[in-house]
Amino acid sequence: MSRERASRRFYRVESQHDLLSHMDKGQLASLENRWSFEAAWEVANKVGGIYTVIRSKTYVSTEEMGEQYCLLGPYKEQCARIEVEEAEFPPENPLSIAVNKMRQQGFKIHTGTWLVDGNPQVILFDIGSAAWKLDEYKQELWSTCSLGIPHLDIEANDAVILGYQMAHFIAEFRKAAEEYSESPPRIVAHFHEWQAGLGLIALRTRHVDVATVFTTHATLLGRYRLILDTVLPELLEDIPLLVQHRILHQCDSVPIHNGAQVWQLLNEVSSNQWIRHGGAGGMATRPCTTQFFLLVGSPQSIGVPT
Repeated sequence: MSRERASRRFYRVESQHDLLSHMDKGQLASLENRWSFEAAWEVANKVGGIYTVIRSKTYVSTEEMGEQYCLLGPYKEQCARIEVEEAEFPPENPLSIAVNKMRQQGFKIHTGTWLVDGNPQVILFDIGSAAWKLDEYKQELWSTCSLGIPHLDIEANDAVILGYQMAHFIAEFRKAAEEYSESPPRIVAHFHEWQAGLGLIALRTRHVDVATVFTTHATLLGRYRLILDTVLPELLEDIPLLVQHRILHQCDSVPIHNGAQVWQLLNEVSSNQWIRHGGAGGMATRPCTTQFFLLVGSPQSIGVPT
């Protein structure tokens, strides 16, 4: 990695010299059996800003981790045909072993190189090939987390399938990596936004021994903060005070990061007049998108104890 390019990447970091010493293209990570996975809906799938964020990280990530770094995402043929050069991993590589085990179970998986800076390895999951597992995944999500998915919500259904496919793969990879080196595998799985976030939930509920990171890019969450800060107070201005006291605010979902910012604002705007998953009455809520509702009626009428 050239010093000039590194300077541009780390121009705000005081320990620039120390960081350069880690850019060995994964040699040390390979010796220590360290692996890093990054999962997002927009890996090799240009939809919005998250695509740009992921793509901007690939050069530095591959300079540091080399072939110990791999991206996970959905297979979108229109984008993948242009941006991905398909290729198989070496047969003895734990990535190859995990991919082949899933293929033997009926899943279609595409592997190769993403044609962006750094040329990172990429694994793309065909969501349609796992549609037959959707009911099983939903049942598991409900049994372990009490989270339900609307039957006709295609976007949410795709997120469930992708999340559980990625969790399944990482679990298989963990098993293969244990036999790959004398050192125990140290694996980090980084999930971006709710479309990939169910993979993190599945890893935790299945007790897969990997470290997990979740990043929200302030898309949906930021919009709902704006609603709670500005729009909601204006809406309540025209509602009679007596009716306001009978309104309950339901903060739905956001299970991955628990919606802490939304909950804090709801407490400020309408203390003791809101419900959430696992909160008053234990009402089940939708899991995948940040939703917000006003429920008008007495607390008893919707089963919330007073």
